[in-house]
Amino acid sequence: LSFPPGYYARARLSPDGTRAIVSYAAVGQRVGDYRPMLLDLERGTRARLADTDGLWGGVWSADATRIFCSNDDDGLASLAVDGSGAPERLPGSGRGHASSVSRDGAWLFQTSDDGGNGTDILRLDLARGTPAEPWIHTSASEAWPEISPDGELLAYASDASGRFEVYVQPPP
Repeated sequence: LSFPPGYYARARLSPDGTRAIVSYAAVGQRVGDYRPMLLDLERGTRARLADTDGLWGGVWSADATRIFCSNDDDGLASLAVDGSGAPERLPGSGRGHASSVSRDGAWLFQTSDDGGNGTDILRLDLARGTPAEPWIHTSASEAWPEISPDGELLAYASDASGRFEVYVQPPP
């Protein structure tokens, strides 16, 4: 692949493996200047999905028509992959990082700061838009929830033992 120099972070392949969403900042830009970029891996092209500061990361929706990004200012945001429309705030999401979407597209798992005791894993009902609810909430830090390709397991990291280790269990 031949893409221009810059900082590419948090790459996520599309469900069909032909595209990737990355956070991109040009050489010389601040880390806070990352913006979501769509890379077409078959054509070798790239397209910026939003000109809004503070959006970064990206998780594909189950149907690959949208991505869910972290928004530094106001919870999580949803962007159309085709570039149409402005970023939309996800109702009910808190500040944090989008991590994984269930295969059926019903749930978005996110890592969120719980205000002093580390990080927790929340789940957001995408269909109802109700407030994100704690899924794993302990005094330890839990982060990086990922649903397995078959949707049967959810892996995440926790420092409950004093160091980060990976845990696996069925999703809710």
